[in-house]
Amino acid sequence: MKNVQFAISWIYDEFRAARVVRGELAEVWESQDAVNGLAAFHEALIKASTSLKMNNGGDVAITFESDEHSHAFIELPPMNRRDLETYLERRVEQEKAFDGDPVWSYQVVEHQDNSNGVLLHVMPKTLLDPIIRICQENHLTPMRLLPLTDVMAQHVPSIYESAEEVILLAALFDERIEIVVATDRGEILFVRELKYHWRDERLERFQIDIERTVLYVKQRQRSVNRISLMGAEANIAAEVLRTRVKLTVDVDGKALDRFFWARAVTKLDNDITSNFIPKSVQHTALRKRAVRGASWLAVAATLCAVVVTAWVEFLFYQQGKNDPAVAKSIASLAVERDLLQAEADHVTSLNQRLGHLSPRHPAIPGWFLSRLSELIPEQAILNSAEITWANGQWEFALEGATTPTLAASANILAAFEKRLGENPWNATVSDQWRVEWLDQLRLGKAAATGMLGFRLSGDLF
Repeated sequence: MKNVQFAISWIYDEFRAARVVRGELAEVWESQDAVNGLAAFHEALIKASTSLKMNNGGDVAITFESDEHSHAFIELPPMNRRDLETYLERRVEQEKAFDGDPVWSYQVVEHQDNSNGVLLHVMPKTLLDPIIRICQENHLTPMRLLPLTDVMAQHVPSIYESAEEVILLAALFDERIEIVVATDRGEILFVRELKYHWRDERLERFQIDIERTVLYVKQRQRSVNRISLMGAEANIAAEVLRTRVKLTVDVDGKALDRFFWARAVTKLDNDITSNFIPKSVQHTALRKRAVRGASWLAVAATLCAVVVTAWVEFLFYQQGKNDPAVAKSIASLAVERDLLQAEADHVTSLNQRLGHLSPRHPAIPGWFLSRLSELIPEQAILNSAEITWANGQWEFALEGATTPTLAASANILAAFEKRLGENPWNATVSDQWRVEWLDQLRLGKAAATGMLGFRLSGDLF
């Protein structure tokens, strides 16, 4: 969904916010001070809310970049999404440069020269969770939070017509420079962050870093065709660089606006894989919107029913005044209606009492655990079993070991899974045990014998 009501760009301590109307920025607000850290972000958001009337609620899209946010290009062969995300979940621990739990997102990059892979984005969970909470406390629902690099890459196809070019994009900020090398189709080849500004004495250093980046890309059998500068002062920087570098230096006219990054993120979708906002947060907003719409429909239907009922009763009243037989029939029907209403109220009361007396959840755990001995294959040993009620269903986890070789254990676990999936359990078993089995197989343990551990988890319906 692209119809967000608000947009924010928080890039290297520069904070800007805007109210969006039909895809365009209607009102804007900019922090005059550097917004460094979550406390400053909270304070800036409160001021923006006051100026843009954000406290009435709405969805928000965010372009984000900071020194705590890292990017890594990982070359990989093509694989399906489930296997890719399983691999990346393990790779994240190697790429993070901080202590604590990470959160991550990614963008698949498919090049024509077979240098396929992903651009992996990693940031601390202790940074993302407070951003979401602060937005929610200010009556905003974050629908997407995208890295600056991906917003830049998604914008590239709108600048150039497809000409098989490689472009070095340089986004200029007050204290940082973000470099992205991409094709004109938006396929990222390289990302680099320069922790300095481009002005005055730093301009020569900026020139050297551009030349080094171009040389690095050339060593990977790709040649940069042009340089495109983005930012409010891009014209000034371009005039100087044109006399210092051999490549063509363009200025992205669309990106001269200081609120360009807030506008650009509103053009993208929520389901892009580089989105840091979890689906659960997005779905909460959609459910609230659906409930609100249903409530208004219910109110409208009730008002219509009241009006129609009043009109029909008025017609009956008018007819009854002129016809005594009709008046007598109406009185008789009213008595029957009251009796039926009394019976309905009595049934409702009985159902309420029955609800208090009945158990809240089906009594499955004891029954399931008592029948496990019938489900376990002969060559498997069960060490522990756990079953809990969560999210409206019973979730189970079974741990144990198998006695044959690793290669033969797959058939045993598959048989166990099949028995769990049959009546009366109708269980859905997670594929995690297959992933772990394949990992052991790749390590050359196909002929390993002895007690080989396993873990099956899933849901009972």
